[in-house]
Order: sequence, then C-alpha cells, then structure tokens
Amino acid sequence: MQREKLIPLWAFMLPLGAILIWSLNIVVTRYISDYISPVSISFYRWFFAFIILTPFMLPKVLKQRKEIKPNLKKLAVLSAFGMVMYQGIAYTA
Repeated sequence: MQREKLIPLWAFMLPLGAILIWSLNIVVTRYISDYISPVSISFYRWFFAFIILTPFMLPKVLKQRKEIKPNLKKLAVLSAFGMVMYQGIAYTA
C-alpha cells in the first residue's frame, strides 16, 4: 500500500491569502470611494502593480517576445475586459 502524501500547509494558505487580499481590497475601496474616485483607485492600483512587477517580468517578456507579439491584441482585450473593466465596475457599484 502506498503511503498517503501529506499536503503542505502553504497549499491551503496561499489561496486563502489571495481571497483575503481580494476581499479586503473591495471592502477598503468601498469605504474610501467617497474620498477618491473609483477610476483613480483602479488607475493607481494598476500603475503601482506595473511599477513593482516590471523588474521581475521584463526579462521573461523580452525572451518570449516572438510568442507574445502575435497575441498582443488578444492579451490587451482580455486584460481590458477581464480585470480593468471588472474592477472599474465593482468600484463604481
């Protein structure tokens, strides 16, 4: 009989952490929407994410630019509808 593999603790903690961050984001945004417009919140969130992640992702993107270039329009549409529009609508609501 094969021994049962134990699932590491991080396999549970990482998804729960993502859910916690996501839910806190919505709660905080609803409270500060009276002071900062939802469009500004969304813009600054994506701006700071871009600034923080660029040094880590740029080398990989440059290596794979031949695969990315033909799909650039699809990636732009998916990112616009998938994240930017969703969060803009959620913040406005």
